[in-house]
Amino acid sequence: LQNGVGDMVVFGHSLGAVVASYWLNNYAGFEGAPSPDVLSFVLIGNSVRKYGGALGPESGAEWQNWFTTAVDCPTDTEYTVLDIARQYDGWADWPTGTDNATALFNALDGQNVVHPDYSNVPASPTAEGNYSYTAGNITYVWSMTQPVPLLGASWNNYVAPLDQNLRPTIEDAYDRPEYSPA
Repeated sequence: LQNGVGDMVVFGHSLGAVVASYWLNNYAGFEGAPSPDVLSFVLIGNSVRKYGGALGPESGAEWQNWFTTAVDCPTDTEYTVLDIARQYDGWADWPTGTDNATALFNALDGQNVVHPDYSNVPASPTAEGNYSYTAGNITYVWSMTQPVPLLGASWNNYVAPLDQNLRPTIEDAYDRPEYSPA
C-alpha cells in the first residue's frame, strides 16, 4: 500500500480479507504506511475474524492455526475496519460448540452455499437484517441468512418450516458476541 490522494478503502473477500488482516497485524503503523485518516478496510467472509472465523483465534475449528504468524486483525488497530460475515458462512461464522454434528455439517455446507454469495448483504451495520458489535476500531457485522445452508439456497414455503425446526439446534453450537440489532 502506498499513500494516495484522497480516501482509500481496502476491500477484501475471503482470502483477500485474510491478506488485509495480515497487513493490519504486521505492517500497520510502519513508516510509510498510509494514515488511518485516509485508509479504511471493509472485510467480508473473513476466515480469520475474531468472532466466528474458522481459522481465527477463537473458532474451535479443527483446522485453525494454519498460519505461523498472526493474521487476525488486532482490535487496537488505528484503522477503521468493517468486518462483515453472513450467518452460517462456514468460513466466517464457524460454530464454537464443535460437538454438534448438525451445526458442523451446516457450516461445511455454508462454506459452499453462503461464503461465495455476499451480493445482497448491505454493508451498513444498521441495515435491516444486520447486527453489529464494536471492539476497538473494528465493527463486526453479522447478517442473517435464510434458509440454513443444509436446506440449500432457496427460501420458499416448503423450506420455511424445516428451517424453523433446524435453526435452534444449529444455533446451540454458536457463542457469538452480543450483537446489537439494526
